Amino acid sequence: MGLVRDFSHQSCPVNIVQQEFIGEMAGRSSVLYGGNTFTSLMEYLGYDEEDSQSTAIQREILNELTNVINSTSLSGLSNELDLDIHLAQPAILEFESQGEQLDESQLASSLSDERVLLIDIKLEIAEKGVRCDSIISMKEEGLVNLVMSLRKLMA
Repeated sequence: MGLVRDFSHQSCPVNIVQQEFIGEMAGRSSVLYGGNTFTSLMEYLGYDEEDSQSTAIQREILNELTNVINSTSLSGLSNELDLDIHLAQPAILEFESQGEQLDESQLASSLSDERVLLIDIKLEIAEKGVRCDSIISMKEEGLVNLVMSLRKLMA
């Protein structure tokens, strides 16, 4: 994973949040956040400096931001393709971990024996020093529906 490698040689903390999706497309999204995540994001979202010290609020921000990213990308894609999907609650896999301590195998798909479609979306708020990768892995059975919808759209 690019972001994990990028931060494995630096002292910047990395946060990883995963969110499953089910329906006519099924899989999961792993969103990796790096850079000046909380100090910059909290200020950007209008939180007080005091709030940036609260681990509970930091975790809440990560979950909400992941919901926004996935709602925009996955729900937007499913709406365009007229496919029904539902997002599960996000779960924090790594919280403020140092890059060199991360094990990339945690992000490896549990579907290693199956074929999956991987989509990597890079996001950046440059003026705040925040970077994230959203890695979406889609199960093979959902790809059939995806291809059918694409064919209908292109016809």
